[in-house]
Amino acid sequence: MISPDAARVTRTRLATGLPEPIDRMLRNAHRAEQTAQGTHRRAAFQLTRNLLGGAHRAGYPVRALAECLGLSHKSLRARCGADGWLSTDEVAAMTDTPPVVIARWLGAGRISSMIDDRDGTPLYLASEVIQAVVKRHRDEISARLAPE
Repeated sequence: MISPDAARVTRTRLATGLPEPIDRMLRNAHRAEQTAQGTHRRAAFQLTRNLLGGAHRAGYPVRALAECLGLSHKSLRARCGADGWLSTDEVAAMTDTPPVVIARWLGAGRISSMIDDRDGTPLYLASEVIQAVVKRHRDEISARLAPE
């Protein structure tokens, strides 16, 4: 018998074509973009653009990404920038991933980083973060489904 969590993930994946954590991450970023004001709006727009570019580079199709956000695929293609860099705070906020887990991913070589020249903040490539988040999610589901 399939667990309720696995069934929910399967339904979400079937509905949008995306794994649940990517769907949630993009919707959170899009919602933040729509509610941001002033200078925060530009930063929120850039975050969404970086996530979309990272998801596309990670292999997720433009049509599925567009469907997730309720956009046309042509509109999304125009917004889908290059694979961008995300700060620790952005990764933590969009993925519900504690900074200690991000540091563990970095130490294990699952993600790479660079230092922002402006303020010394570590930045992580969006596509690698997306792949790490999906792997973490799959590992959690596997652990729940594993017989005891």
